[in-house]
Amino acid sequence: MKKALGIPIILFLICVSSIVNATTIVSLYGDKDGFGIGALSGPISDTDIFRINPDPSDPPYTDRLMYDTVSWTHSYSNRGIRSITSASLEVFAAGLGYGGVAAPIYINGQFIGSLTPGEDPGVTNIARLDSFDLMPFVSYLTGSTTFTIATIPFDGWALDYSQLTISDSCQPVPEPSTMLLLGSGLLGLLGLKRRFKR
Repeated sequence: MKKALGIPIILFLICVSSIVNATTIVSLYGDKDGFGIGALSGPISDTDIFRINPDPSDPPYTDRLMYDTVSWTHSYSNRGIRSITSASLEVFAAGLGYGGVAAPIYINGQFIGSLTPGEDPGVTNIARLDSFDLMPFVSYLTGSTTFTIATIPFDGWALDYSQLTISDSCQPVPEPSTMLLLGSGLLGLLGLKRRFKR
């Protein structure tokens, strides 16, 4: 009887173990509060950008007026991640790009792209949301990843937040397959139960 029960039980376990959604890690640096003044994407007046002041609970380099190159680290747990299939970085910053010079951004010292200039003639400061595909750089996504924005001298700017998103490859089994496996296991158990009642 134990051997006979083995097949439907195995089918049932395969079915249950395959109903697993993809794992997604989201690491947020900052607080998505519009630089502490509620600013959205678009022009920000000089008056507004100069009144940006960090809240005591803000992490370093966010919600403050800066004139320097900065580096910050996303620390996160890779638990549950088997094989990364998508990875991206969002950066919401304002005022970067004095004279139209795009500020480069790096992951652990490796160039990944440039931020959209946040200054235009007649509109001094512009808040922009940039997104970067990190799939070419997955070897750096080890649980502690440092990003750097390099600026030119005297370029006043502010960082609202940086968000790192990582997903793995475990996708749900399509429903018909799942139901077929589950149904096979249950029918097998019912058949065995009737057989042994006789």
